[in-house]
Amino acid sequence: MRIWFEKMAWKMQRFMMGRNGLDDLARHLYILGWVFIILNIFFNNAGLYILSLVVLGYALFRMFSKNVARRQQENTVYLGLISKPKRTWLQWQRRWKERKTHCFFRCQCGTMLRVPKGKGEVIITCPNCRRQMTKRT
Repeated sequence: MRIWFEKMAWKMQRFMMGRNGLDDLARHLYILGWVFIILNIFFNNAGLYILSLVVLGYALFRMFSKNVARRQQENTVYLGLISKPKRTWLQWQRRWKERKTHCFFRCQCGTMLRVPKGKGEVIITCPNCRRQMTKRT
């Protein structure tokens, strides 16, 4: 039985040669399609069901497409669009995780500064613009 699985894995690898495969955009579309299917279970809406099929179909089209250059270009544009919201989300996660040990201050240049709590009044120097400010932690 193990040999059969190895043969199937080898055949799948040969089939996927020269194809785009699963990139970030296809993965997120696939997840979005399943979210729409789950929502359709609760709301029983034909439009939602058709939308989920279209999204899943497009994700599969992207995975099996042999026009790799075009799919990579689409993925690059998508990653550029989600980079700022993703970075903002990661900053909020970090601030929430370190909220008990650090204070966060924003400089006039827009840089977020992190200072340990409980140090009293400290002079903070921004690493970008070298502006100094006095803050209480």
